[in-house]
Amino acid sequence: MPEILLQSKFRIPQIRRAMVERERLINRLNDGVKSGCRLTLVSAPAGFGKTTLIADWLNRLNRPRAWLSLDEDDNNPIRFLRYFIAALQQVDQYIGEDILLSLQYPYLAPMQSMITLLMNDIAIGRESEFGNPCPGKVEDKAALCREFMIVLDDYQVINHVAIHEAIELMVENQPTQMHLIIITRRDPPLPLSQWRVRSELNEIRLNELRFTTEEAATFLNQRMGLNLMDTQIASLEAKTEGWIAGLQLVALSLRDCSNSDEFIINFTGSQRHIIDYLASEVIQWLDKEIFNFLLHTSIVENLNSSLCNALTGRVDSQSILEQLEKTNLFIIPLDQKREWYRYHTIFAEVLRSFVDQQQQKELHQKAAHWYKVKGFVNEAIKHTLAAGDLDSAETLISDAITKTVANSGLRTVSLWLEAFPEERIRASRELCAEKGWILALTGNVDQSETYAYPMDSDLSLSKHSPRANSRILGLRAFIALRRQDYAKAIENASKALELMGEDDILERTHIVGIMAIAQAHVNDITVAIQTYRDGAKKGQALGNQLSALLEQTTLARFLNIHGKLREAQAVCKEAIDQVTDSTGQPSLVIRLVFSMLGVLYHESNLLDEARQYLEKGLALSEKYGFTSNVIMARLMIAPTLYAQGEIDRALVTLQETYWYAFQLGYTLEADQILAAEVDMRLKQGDLAFAIHWAREKELKPDITLEFSHMPIYLTYTRVLIAQGKFEEALYLLTRLEYFTQERALYRWLISVHILQASTEHQLTKNTEAFQRLAKALNLASPEEYIRAFLDEDENVVVLLKEMRTQSNDPTICHFVDKLLYETAAGNNVRWETDVSRVHLESLSKRELEILSLLAKNLTYAQIANHLFVSLSTVQSHVKSAYRKLDVHSRVEAVLHARKISLL
Repeated sequence: MPEILLQSKFRIPQIRRAMVERERLINRLNDGVKSGCRLTLVSAPAGFGKTTLIADWLNRLNRPRAWLSLDEDDNNPIRFLRYFIAALQQVDQYIGEDILLSLQYPYLAPMQSMITLLMNDIAIGRESEFGNPCPGKVEDKAALCREFMIVLDDYQVINHVAIHEAIELMVENQPTQMHLIIITRRDPPLPLSQWRVRSELNEIRLNELRFTTEEAATFLNQRMGLNLMDTQIASLEAKTEGWIAGLQLVALSLRDCSNSDEFIINFTGSQRHIIDYLASEVIQWLDKEIFNFLLHTSIVENLNSSLCNALTGRVDSQSILEQLEKTNLFIIPLDQKREWYRYHTIFAEVLRSFVDQQQQKELHQKAAHWYKVKGFVNEAIKHTLAAGDLDSAETLISDAITKTVANSGLRTVSLWLEAFPEERIRASRELCAEKGWILALTGNVDQSETYAYPMDSDLSLSKHSPRANSRILGLRAFIALRRQDYAKAIENASKALELMGEDDILERTHIVGIMAIAQAHVNDITVAIQTYRDGAKKGQALGNQLSALLEQTTLARFLNIHGKLREAQAVCKEAIDQVTDSTGQPSLVIRLVFSMLGVLYHESNLLDEARQYLEKGLALSEKYGFTSNVIMARLMIAPTLYAQGEIDRALVTLQETYWYAFQLGYTLEADQILAAEVDMRLKQGDLAFAIHWAREKELKPDITLEFSHMPIYLTYTRVLIAQGKFEEALYLLTRLEYFTQERALYRWLISVHILQASTEHQLTKNTEAFQRLAKALNLASPEEYIRAFLDEDENVVVLLKEMRTQSNDPTICHFVDKLLYETAAGNNVRWETDVSRVHLESLSKRELEILSLLAKNLTYAQIANHLFVSLSTVQSHVKSAYRKLDVHSRVEAVLHARKISLL
């Protein structure tokens, strides 16, 4: 269940009656939108009317608008994204709904990926998984076609790099119907100069926001009810430099001043001194009752009558709030119903300076209690910590952690724990577990290990809750898995699952995955399969669709590795049926199963069906999925593209995905992608590329074998065979045969036997070759593993033809006939080199040099530094090379250059 969101953060501030209409600035804002600017930036110090200006502007526009008032807690990227999407849903309730669903996963895509998905969601509208408008939502899609505004107020509180990067990506890719407005006290770390040069930025700054003499006269005399002379107004405007908050403080002081001339003459000082002086002048004239009300309520950011009653002990806070608004005493209404308010930031700071530490502590405790009762857990913890009540804060955090982490609130929990002394965290089993998990899941495994073994490491002590102990054990299991200590990972994961409660569903899924992966590294794979079976049943029994689906998908993958293709397909089909909603549309999370089922259909050579499911899975992953989903979906679809003759597209897909995975730190996935490319290049006769890969990876026939690297070993074996290193290949294949037999990895064993047969056939060991091929056929035929044969080289086809003339086994003969039929139908795709598109001499020496650096994945800026040339020079050479190669991207250029032996 997602956290409760503060609705006051979405409310556009109401315009005061004392506001001065600022037509010159309204016109500037309108002109920026008309000229196609992507971003409006309103940047100035506090008190210059930034928020009031934008609120007035939006009220004049006849278009949908969304508003989000930011605070320091929004530096959690996931919290920011939740609130940002919730603000957008004020425009259209379906914007980002699938992204919010994806936030339930324990692992998240990078912030930038989710922003890209969100921009796509706005640009193309909410569609079903099959590309058709969702039932009941067709008319609502029209809202996305209308131009709308989204405001981020108080952006200066944001300091998280991921959020700044996400905003930059948003501005660069935002749909034409969307216009972003940022209100801030200081310029954000965004590429403002670039956007300014490209006329994509409209700016309203301090000089424009200052009140002119005419605006000051209107404000002081007409709005504030003073009767000042022009010379007095001009003096005040000059001394305040048009600072609106300063003029407002002046006006409040002058209303009770007997000698305005003397006041204005003596009025001087910096803005800080003006604040201190004038605030004191205003406060000293306040009624004691009002003054106490202001002091007691100054410690919270947003106010409503119920909260104020709790802080002050009054029952009439609503009338006090309305009275403060009428007297224009630096209070800003946040909604039309006048339920929520906030004080002007500077005014609140001044008020808090009058509250002593003990009183602040008591007020924070009252605020914490109110927020806790109302269900605002984050705010309750924030005020409890501010009160210095660590005991209560620890209790609140322990109760809230499960829900917060499930909502991807690692950053929020991290901020909570930063408020605790280190010795207190070390002494608490619960806090140690959470601190350790946060570090582990953010890549700091070494540091997390120090929290996995707290001061009191005896797990049998009853004073520790079962959940705390299970979290510690799960953390130890995760660390052991990363350390490749699989026995320890299994031991700790098993103990963690025994202690885990039924409510910890996603955590259970995570630990099940850790244990199964560790089991696959040390045991027969059937042990891991049973672990996934049990996990899926548990998830279904507890009614958690996501948990069951994650485990069913991995179960299908492991069943396939075990050589149970038909059962794996059945598991995927069952999962699809289980998560189909009442309208007949599959749940969004089914993208994982779609890709897996596509791979299984590929194994059976049902390429059309495989393509259908792989494309569905890829489309959904790219639109709504996580980075890991996108990477795996692209890796999965490439072999089917190749098998259907789309060789260029298959290779481009792998190249783009490799760079994507490598840059984001998905090392194992990147290695698997590169191995898949090597396989395809070998089929095209590009042996040099394959040899270079094997040398770079330092692969040797006596390499230590690991379960997760089996596809890489098989590729390396093909490289050895292609080099004519048959004895080395057979040595490695013998090791792989024992390894796969011992672990019951029968799908990989099929490939091992096929490669053994091919190698021995080339050594004219025909008897041994046919024996190996018979073993492969016996394993493959009951499950219809057709592509295992068709995806190997042409030597296998020769072997199959000879096998057909010698075998008397009707089952084997039938399966071989099927394989030969599929081969004759055109499934062995090859790529003949065509150099007619480009003449080698047409590329200059510098262009060839830059092309080689592009192949190393250097950025244009890195290439410029390497060659000691300007960035524009690099761009010019790249453009020329692309034209000569008849390509349009880096990937196409590198692929074609390798194809024609330029690289």
